Amino acid sequence: MKQFSFLYTPLLFIFLFLISCEDSSDGGGGTEPIPADVELQNYMWRAMNAYYYWQDKVAVLSDSRFSTTSELNNFLADYTDIPAFFYNTLVYQYGIVDRFSFLVDDYITLENSFDGISLSNGVEFGLFILDQTDDRVFGTVRYILPDSDASSKDIQRGDIFNRVNGTEMTRGNYQSLLFGQDDYTLGFVTFDNGDPENTDKEIALSKSQYTENPVYIADVIDSGDEKIGYVMYNAFVGNFDSQLNQAFSELKSEGVTELVLDLRYNGGGSVRSSTYLGSMITGQFPGELFTQERWNPKVMAYFDGLSEADRDANLNNYFPSSIAATGEAISSLGLSKVYIITSRNTASASELVINSLKPYINVVVVGGQGVGKFVASTTLYDSDDFTRNGSNLADHTYAIQPIILEELNLLGENNGVLGFEPDLELIESNFDMGILGDPSEPLLNKALVDINSNFASKTSSKSAVQSFATFPLGSSKSNTKNFQKMYVDLKRFKQN
Repeated sequence: MKQFSFLYTPLLFIFLFLISCEDSSDGGGGTEPIPADVELQNYMWRAMNAYYYWQDKVAVLSDSRFSTTSELNNFLADYTDIPAFFYNTLVYQYGIVDRFSFLVDDYITLENSFDGISLSNGVEFGLFILDQTDDRVFGTVRYILPDSDASSKDIQRGDIFNRVNGTEMTRGNYQSLLFGQDDYTLGFVTFDNGDPENTDKEIALSKSQYTENPVYIADVIDSGDEKIGYVMYNAFVGNFDSQLNQAFSELKSEGVTELVLDLRYNGGGSVRSSTYLGSMITGQFPGELFTQERWNPKVMAYFDGLSEADRDANLNNYFPSSIAATGEAISSLGLSKVYIITSRNTASASELVINSLKPYINVVVVGGQGVGKFVASTTLYDSDDFTRNGSNLADHTYAIQPIILEELNLLGENNGVLGFEPDLELIESNFDMGILGDPSEPLLNKALVDINSNFASKTSSKSAVQSFATFPLGSSKSNTKNFQKMYVDLKRFKQN
């Protein structure tokens, strides 16, 4: 019987161009060496030609665009601005169609971010403006990371700031003020009288390397004979799969029969972690299809040439019963219904969970509409096989993170570029945040009232300030490279 395994190495067929692209000028029939001044561009072109989801839409990435290696390298020599080459030449309508592929010049920092490691002072915030014509920018504290610099300071969820080091934030300067320095002092403002009024409160903060556990809250809310689980999960980080599983184990031991999963600030992450979460919520579908992948036509043609079993093994992700890295059994709640809190910060792997569960159980979406992102990326390095451990890994630390596939559910569907519309709509107010995990917190309360009418419906005591319209501008995470990204492991099919 044939055994199939997934490796962190690319498909063998992707080197077709390199094998066929011989230059007669080298006199020996072999491939021409790559000039040093285009080595970086050459790697990027080859990687995008092989894996990019929209490869067939970009003329310069066509397999027939260059007949020889020399012709390709002569073309690449005209592109000395590496970022411009990537975003303007290789990416398909960047910012319009492809909003998520990116380039980094330091893949160590990128790898750390995938593991939940970043420079942080512990303040996670959202940014907003009061009016589309208003230049003033305000920040609302969403939550404070435990054991961070901010956790020992007088700052908490719901605080609003408008100054950095004494300078009021505007659309023109907030990026450099908040993201261009590691140490700064925030100045706070109140809206109690309708208009913003500066206060004397100022908090000095300092960033340092911090590892964030994405399982921010895991608790049980009692409602008579009913126990409702509440989990706030802020990123799909593989290093914390066991911690997420432990949280579900504790909920299970408490006899939870309902679950509110809070993904309002979860911009995504690992597809593999999303399959684990899907099994933790359910558990009655082991081995059933969770997602199916659609790659570019060249890759799909390769998979279509395999046997049906081999094709399915490569293109499908299934509800797992254990965590691959540790082998521990997944703690499953066996639910047939789940409430998921979302917002405009909810994207990629978070939306993947919703999309993949919908064909199996009742998913009630609470809050605001998500981003609408069902495409995934992977990190491609400058090595012979584009992996971190591949031979001839280059000395530089550039890497590209292109979109390589689209994720579909059991029915072959996703929500395209639209986020899921909420079944129970409520937009989080910057002026009435509530306490996360408390039954009176507005978004959680919206779900709880629907679960059990015995819960008192939350009514704002700040209706006057809530009447002010605000427009989101970004968040503390929106300046990071992996913001709202969904990523997969690079794999190829191998028969033993």
